[in-house]
Amino acid sequence: MQFKLTLTLLSVVLLNACSPAITKNITLPGNPLPDTTPVTVLYLDEPVPENAREMGSVKLTDSGFTTKCRYDYVIEQATIEAIQMGGNILKITKHRKPDLWSSCHRIEARVFYSNQPPVYAHAKSDSAGIADEYSSLMAAESSTYSKEEVISPFDDYQKFRLSFNGGFGYRVNKIHKDLSTLDRQHVKKIKFGGVFNADATYFIRENRGIALKYSLHSASASSSNRAPSSTGYNTITMEDDVYIHYVGPNYVFRLFNSSGKGSFIASIGLGYMAYIDNSEISNRSPDRITLTGQTLGTNLDAGYEIYLTKQLSVGAQISYYSGLLTKIKAKSYYGISETIELDKDKYEGLNRIDISAGLRLNF
Repeated sequence: MQFKLTLTLLSVVLLNACSPAITKNITLPGNPLPDTTPVTVLYLDEPVPENAREMGSVKLTDSGFTTKCRYDYVIEQATIEAIQMGGNILKITKHRKPDLWSSCHRIEARVFYSNQPPVYAHAKSDSAGIADEYSSLMAAESSTYSKEEVISPFDDYQKFRLSFNGGFGYRVNKIHKDLSTLDRQHVKKIKFGGVFNADATYFIRENRGIALKYSLHSASASSSNRAPSSTGYNTITMEDDVYIHYVGPNYVFRLFNSSGKGSFIASIGLGYMAYIDNSEISNRSPDRITLTGQTLGTNLDAGYEIYLTKQLSVGAQISYYSGLLTKIKAKSYYGISETIELDKDKYEGLNRIDISAGLRLNF
């Protein structure tokens, strides 16, 4: 019995948490009106009738867990509060559309009562009517609905997003000072390489989500040098194929522009980085070695998307990855392995900057 009561109370709390937080200020106490009372919604630049009595004010904000906060739902909840306060006119004084900090529509309004409310009133119970009126205002961008209030036409946003990008990356760590000129030139070649990354994102709200990110940076270099030997000169060729993998969760922020046809997206994450270097010196037979290492890495992304359709968009982004190897494992051609603890001034830095572009699938 106690478990059922606890479950019931928890369900009530969760359901209430999904709705906007409501704050009321009653200046003229009045009796609640019948539930079917039509309520006039006056937008920012629409005047209040001279004969109206002010009953108080109401504010609907994001509780922090709010998910039911589309514009039509917020307006409907505000009219319900107006009726409970004894009012039949709702005058919007402030409207904050979804932004980087909240995916909700947030409004502030004054509540009035009038014996002769404007004739274009609609009933608070007619939520479809509210949505239709709002859609028509959006389409017309009429003077009764200011530009500041225009929101994304994708208000019923897609919750899942798959992103695929390709581009170029550059490792920004400094080259060790004690390397020879030839080695320094060789290392410079493997600092620049191609990148591929893929993200799978679930948007908890229109502007916030969680993602699983994968990224691959690959670079190759080949350098040759003539070195003296007992028989004359030998040509030494160094070849390296370097791969850096990153995988981990990201926290995603999204902000639509006023038309809803584009959005700014940023994300931050912490993940696993793996380093692989297949190295070979060709004048030795055979002298191939594989260097590997693992570390904890971080990731920052910032980009912009343009929506071709509701399901398909294209975008470009700049990314930053960071990581540091303090030890590496060397495995020779013969299968002999050795773990090498690197000196502090010879740690292998994996920091890099990527520039990439690609497709996004939204569903």
